[in-house]
Amino acid sequence: MFKLFGFLFRYAPRLVIGSALVAVLNGAAATGILMFINSAVEHNGDWPLWILAGFIALSLLTPASRMASHLLLANLAQTIVYDMRAHICKHILITPLRKLEQLGSGKLLASLTSDVKAISAASTTLPFLSMQLTLMGSAFCYLTWLYWKASVAMSLAFVLGYFLLRRMNHKLDFFFGRARAVEDTLFHHFGGAINGVKEYKIYRNQRQFFLDEELPEALQASKNDTMSATTHYSFNNNLIYLLFYTCLGLLVFLLPYFDDSMSPLDLSKYVMVMLYMWASVDRLATSMNVLIPAQVAMKKVEELGARLMEMGSGREDLGRQPSPDWKSVALVGVTHSYHREKEDETFTLGPIDIHFLPKQITFIVGGNGSGKTTLAKLIVGLYEPEAGAVRVDDQDVDGTNRDHYRQLFSAVFSDFYLFDNIKGLHIEAMEDQALAYLEKLHLNHKVKVKDGRISTTALSQGQRKRLALLTAYLQDRPIYLFDEWAADQDPLFKRIFYENLLPELKSRGKTVIAITHDDHFFHMADRIIKIDNGTVEYDKPCLS
Repeated sequence: MFKLFGFLFRYAPRLVIGSALVAVLNGAAATGILMFINSAVEHNGDWPLWILAGFIALSLLTPASRMASHLLLANLAQTIVYDMRAHICKHILITPLRKLEQLGSGKLLASLTSDVKAISAASTTLPFLSMQLTLMGSAFCYLTWLYWKASVAMSLAFVLGYFLLRRMNHKLDFFFGRARAVEDTLFHHFGGAINGVKEYKIYRNQRQFFLDEELPEALQASKNDTMSATTHYSFNNNLIYLLFYTCLGLLVFLLPYFDDSMSPLDLSKYVMVMLYMWASVDRLATSMNVLIPAQVAMKKVEELGARLMEMGSGREDLGRQPSPDWKSVALVGVTHSYHREKEDETFTLGPIDIHFLPKQITFIVGGNGSGKTTLAKLIVGLYEPEAGAVRVDDQDVDGTNRDHYRQLFSAVFSDFYLFDNIKGLHIEAMEDQALAYLEKLHLNHKVKVKDGRISTTALSQGQRKRLALLTAYLQDRPIYLFDEWAADQDPLFKRIFYENLLPELKSRGKTVIAITHDDHFFHMADRIIKIDNGTVEYDKPCLS
């Protein structure tokens, strides 16, 4: 619990302290009400005015402090969710793409959703625990003042209960940890069900395998571990119940035989205080079901944060920014290796030695799996070369200036992401420019731009690619890279792309690099580079 408290304190120290202090005030006030009630009962209707005044004052203070605590807790929970998700997203966006691909989206989504929610739920529980601990402490002091022998028995019960809770925590931490580990696999399967729904609908056998074997296996593992944790929690929790009832029974049935001075009124007051304390003990034990998953989630978030920080530890804003009036972009002896999907081998691209000049249209061609897209990611700066260098004029691109280097490019990849909000471009007369480009892309009858927002992205794949091209156009960068952009276009717009759009970009002084299979448009390029099995087979001017 203390580790979790420290973790939350790092994110919102003032809110954590404020919530805890208000919770302590509420717990003390609630115990004070019990004391005034007992005093009033003891006076048997002939109570002094100060007892009534104290009861009224604390009756007003208790709900007021509880309301303040609830508002602070809500603020704390939302602050934790906001800060943690912003923190994780920031590190995702500064982590090198290749390392993110190796990490997998399932782990990232699990931390951004279930882990953050679990920690947020615990953030509302910790100040509540402070309230219950205050109630228990103040009630215990009151019980000691009333009858010290009863407090000794309760002390022994608390010590035994503490060790039971510690034992429960270790078991729960183990099983909830295993259940949380399965969530990465579950998020991977959920993503597959959403993103691969078309394929699953077409391939019945694959769909049945997913529904009958893959998904049930992960769901069953999560269910089994969660049920094991719940069983241990319930067993230990009920041992604590048994322990309390034993103490209560000893107080009610045995103490009167050993202490003749104890009156029925005294006994009723002791029992009332113990029952009051038990309510807090019960709430503390119940809260373990929230705190243990939160502690597991905290470890996951800390591990992910540390890994992302390690992956993206390089500063990308210290180096000299490449000039937009560049003269040459060159890949010199560049290599990059990766594990091919469904093949037990490592594929190596390179060594690659190529250069690009301003105002030139270059087509990169080659068979599927030859390394074209990997080469494109190296050119743009999304991948770091394992050997060799990417160079702009006389300046090497490295960890200090790679982000500056990427700002030379506008790119549309085959697995592009479509923005529905282009306010972040910060372009003057953006809507006028967007309207002109929409007309050029034959989308003005389906898509509108208002207040920086695109009216709809529910389009065909070819139209969505044109919409992605809109963002690339608005960026107005020196170099444009297209990865199989024309593959989903109808014959008319494919011709427009090669014969109108690319030459127009060149006429505006732009450099165009396009990965393509459309050999009947090769004459539109100034130069063709063919990649075969990770190496440059040829690099030659195009003879129109």
